[in-house]
This record gives sequence, C-alpha cells and structure tokens, in this order.
Amino acid sequence: MVLGWTKLNLDNMVKEKVKMDGVEVSVAVLTYNSDKYKTIETIKSILMQEKVTIEIIISDDGSRDNNFDFIECYFKERNFNQYIIILNEKNRGIVANNYSALSRATGKYVKCISPGDQLYRKNTLRKWVDFLEKNNYKWCFSRAVYYQRNRKSQVEVVTALTHPQNIKVYKQKNQNNMRWQYVVLSDIAVGVVMLCETQTQLQYIKEITNKIKYADDNIWRLMMFDGVQSGFYDEYTVLYEFGLGISTQNKAIWKRRLKMDWEKTNRIIYQRKKLDDFQCKMIKALKTENGNNELKKFFIKGFIEHKIKRKLFPQKTINYLP
Repeated sequence: MVLGWTKLNLDNMVKEKVKMDGVEVSVAVLTYNSDKYKTIETIKSILMQEKVTIEIIISDDGSRDNNFDFIECYFKERNFNQYIIILNEKNRGIVANNYSALSRATGKYVKCISPGDQLYRKNTLRKWVDFLEKNNYKWCFSRAVYYQRNRKSQVEVVTALTHPQNIKVYKQKNQNNMRWQYVVLSDIAVGVVMLCETQTQLQYIKEITNKIKYADDNIWRLMMFDGVQSGFYDEYTVLYEFGLGISTQNKAIWKRRLKMDWEKTNRIIYQRKKLDDFQCKMIKALKTENGNNELKKFFIKGFIEHKIKRKLFPQKTINYLP
C-alpha cells in the first residue's frame, strides 16, 4: 500500500512503499536533471543484486523533470516495493541531496550512486558487505571500471588516472599510513566506489551540510583524519560513467567550486578538538601543503615520492571489461 507523499519540511516531500525490517543496504540514487533511461539502467543493476536485502532511495535535487512517474512505473513492473522517493522542491546541491537520502535510510549500510553508474556484478553488494563485516570496517573503497558512451550510445571502456594512485599503501592496511596518504597527500578515491555504515556516513554528511555544497566526498577525508576504521576492497564494484560528474568535467567553474569545498573541509579539520599527536602532524603537513612556501613542501613525508610517481609512473584504469 502506498503511504503517499509526506511533507517533512518546506523543502522536501517523501513517498515510500512497504517498509521492510532487516535491510542490509540502502542504495541511494541521487538525481538532478538526470536522463530517465540512465536512471533505470542504474536501478536495474541494483535490483539484480543477489543474497542481500536492499531498499532503494531516489532523492531528487529540484529537477525540472524528476521522472518519478516513469521510475515508479518501472518499480511496479518489477513488483518491487522497498523504495523511498524524496522530492526536494528546491535545488540545494549534492551534499544536501545526499543528506535527504541518508536521513531516510534504514539499512545497516548505504551505497550512494548516480544515474548512469551501475553496480558491477550480481553479487557485488553481498561480497562488499561481507568484506566490511569480516574486517570490522566502518567504510571502505574499491575499484571501478570507467566508461563513456559513443555516438551510438554504446558503452566503451576508457582509461583515466586511477584514484587513488598509490594502491600499495592501502593494500598494506596500516591505518596511519593510509590516513597520511589520503589526507595529507590527497591520494583520494572517487565517491562512487564507497560503501559505508549508514549511521557513520549520516553523521559526517550532517556535519558538512550547510558548509559544503557540492563535494560530498570530502566526508571520506574527514573520516580518515578522525581515524574511522577503513579499508581497501580490491574488487571491481562499479561501472562508472566517466566525464559527466562535476569532478571529471574539467570545467573552470566546477574546479573553482570544488576547490572552495576542499578548502572549507581543511578548515573543518583545523577546527577539530582534542587532537592526538598524529592528527597534529597531519594538520601541520596540511598547512604546509597548502601554504606558499614551496621549499617546505618537499619535506612533507612522502610528498616527493608521490609527485614523482604520479608524474613519471601514473597508474591508469583498465581499458577492458574484466
């Protein structure tokens, strides 16, 4: 039975179907003026997941056409009832839209994804969740296959710089080395390859809402700085549509906006209280990294090695479907 639209506040409304206990993963599809067919492709990849209990949250950030009727019709055709649809009446940015979705999630874990991106295999979520629980991680990142569509709308795998570049550090599982690499050397992962405990991600998204507008993946930098237990899942989990997201469009306006969000995140880090010695070292190195003294930067642990490897031996994504 459809529960109908529920007005939560002045900015969003929610429609949800049958509530289900014991949801393992809430998959949040974050939309904004999204192509309805790409959205359905993404939903298909979620519905094909096996041996895992899921709910799907569609959260739209004030689109001209949110395609909700089209999406609900597809859910009905597939006889799928475990979904929530959130209409944000005003465009408020990626972080706020992410928060809208997470605040309604009931799963133990949450996976955020954009229209066009797809979960890679039928057992992707099952194996991913098992990896988190086996290692007692709060969150982890994985690998992605990058693709673009040609003029005939056919999928073509493309190569690009991997994120992060120095996978070896993350494979070694030394948490402090991982934190240094991620926070200080900015060797970060793309947001689409993340899986996180819902309450942890909600906590961090809530912290940056109204401070950061677009770069929601800055929460992973904050988690790394705070020492939230994390790991690298060495599997391909997502088919990632490269070049359409704000971080890969290579447009000047988005570079400026993302840089502003990055700097705001640094300020959040600098304002952290009750720091341990390692966090103090990270802050000192961060301030040097973002300062004007170029000579001092060469004395940051790992700085020269990271720059040389990235310049002379850049790691690229695969150019085939494994």
